[in-house]
Amino acid sequence: MSSRITFQFDAKLAYQEEAITSAVDLFRGMSRKADSAIYRNLDRMQKAEYEPVRNPPIIPETRLLNNLRDIQVRNSLFVDQAIMNNNFSLEMETGTGKTYVYLRTIYELNARYGFKKFVVVVPSVAIRE
Repeated sequence: MSSRITFQFDAKLAYQEEAITSAVDLFRGMSRKADSAIYRNLDRMQKAEYEPVRNPPIIPETRLLNNLRDIQVRNSLFVDQAIMNNNFSLEMETGTGKTYVYLRTIYELNARYGFKKFVVVVPSVAIRE
């Protein structure tokens, strides 16, 4: 009996790639760099501790809805007629690589759109386990 723990990990599973692509495509059409003065100035000057770090402004709601509908059709889901709030979630079964998908999605959103703030919510039972 071996005392070593080994992990089997494949970073190119199709369903994981689809989840990442779907989350990133939701913001398709958004520019990497925001035009507001706060973003231009923060790039050149040293950020003070009290200054907030903001994500760039999200694309207009009509474009966001169109992107959402495209993703829903692509994934054979019911198509929404309106956006009720700007909260979106990635939901996957246990043992399917959610942590990898979350981290890779965060990486891609930062690389493509410059997002810097993210909230990952995990049930307390899962954290304790």
